[in-house]
Amino acid sequence: MVCRRCEVNKPESDFWRLRTKPKAVCKECETNATMFRLYGITLEDYERMFVEQSGVCAVCGFEPSNARLHIDHDHTSGVVRGLLCFNCNSILGKVNDDTEHLHALVAYLEDF
Repeated sequence: MVCRRCEVNKPESDFWRLRTKPKAVCKECETNATMFRLYGITLEDYERMFVEQSGVCAVCGFEPSNARLHIDHDHTSGVVRGLLCFNCNSILGKVNDDTEHLHALVAYLEDF
């Protein structure tokens, strides 16, 4: 099957399915388009960042075995900051990147 975007002949398993038939664009091209639309980076940019971070979370050093690291970005400016594991990315999201909130959490934990 030929991808409509990259025009490369690929096996059907390289395409997401839409109901009963494969989509016209391969998984790699879909991922690339989504990353660019949401974060302004390409799959190549992601892979470069992944290598620069040695394949681990930029905060805790966790190395995911079967999942991608999440793209962390500033929700105000849209600037991509790095790649994080699910837990670190979720924590930042829960506190809305508020450093005072994070410091308060650390102080709370240090009291015990």
